[in-house]
Amino acid sequence: MVASVVAQIIDGSQSHGVSHEVKSRDLVLKLGESNSVRIVGGRLGDLRIPKIVIGWAVDLDAGRIYRHRDGTWLDDAPPGSRRGIVISRNSDVFAEVTATVPVAALRSKGILEVNFGAAPFTGSHPAGYRGFDWPDHLTNGLPDTEVPAGVPSKGRIAGTTQVQWLQRYTEWIRSFPPSESPTADSTGERCGAGQSGDVWFLTGARDMGKVQRECVVPEGKFVLVPVIHTVAQAPSEVPCERLQVALRKFVDSASELRFSLDDKPWRGSDIRQLGAGCFKLRDGATGQSTTAAVQGHWVFLPPLSKGPHVIQFGGRFTADGFEQDVTYILHVR
Repeated sequence: MVASVVAQIIDGSQSHGVSHEVKSRDLVLKLGESNSVRIVGGRLGDLRIPKIVIGWAVDLDAGRIYRHRDGTWLDDAPPGSRRGIVISRNSDVFAEVTATVPVAALRSKGILEVNFGAAPFTGSHPAGYRGFDWPDHLTNGLPDTEVPAGVPSKGRIAGTTQVQWLQRYTEWIRSFPPSESPTADSTGERCGAGQSGDVWFLTGARDMGKVQRECVVPEGKFVLVPVIHTVAQAPSEVPCERLQVALRKFVDSASELRFSLDDKPWRGSDIRQLGAGCFKLRDGATGQSTTAAVQGHWVFLPPLSKGPHVIQFGGRFTADGFEQDVTYILHVR
């Protein structure tokens, strides 16, 4: 028997498929150097060889799909990357399995298994993705990993206080001219620009709207996440207290704070409000030194495990209506 099986995604205007040809195979059991037993059709109770697993991951927010075959993401395009196949985000998306013989017959004979998420998958599915038919109570498709807690509020990182790291973060952000700033990055290509030291800085967005970035983070780095923050700069003769008052107006108006790591949201109380006071700042955009202050809501993460991680964060300042919604796909290597 020969049957061609296709698992495909349809986005209204076009379809994309991964196919596999199913053939009857004889199973040969070696009993010695010169003796063997041939089982016609490759059947031995529940044993069937070889077993091939094919599938799809669909990112409805980014409008991309990713093909999977036997533990490998094809085209060097893992879920969350920008190398996936582009699909329409304005159409309904359907998943289906077809074959050149009745699918029901293949399933009844145990030749084919079809899973849209009603049962646990053979392997763990990517962080942030769920099956098409995934019941709310079914969670064992995800690896049972513990989300690391943030660094304690008074904990030092590499011998440096968190307030000092906020100052370094501000110096890093303001070391770029506006056109090259990581805050204006819409892809993640500037993620590593100017990065050094024991803490890896993520950044918010300059403009409102959803932003998704993808980048590589060296293994062993702490990660600073600016859930939402603001910076004030003024000539040195302006009193520090005046800057602080201006900043508090914004920071105290923060609402809708959110942070999640690998699709696991944190409580609002785990997002820390912290300010760096006043310090001298050399602005790379102007070349001038000013008095600066920074305040906001932050998360300091200990080093993440090797592999992909998804970080989502954002919030809103009701004082001026500014809000941000940022997603990072990090590859820790």
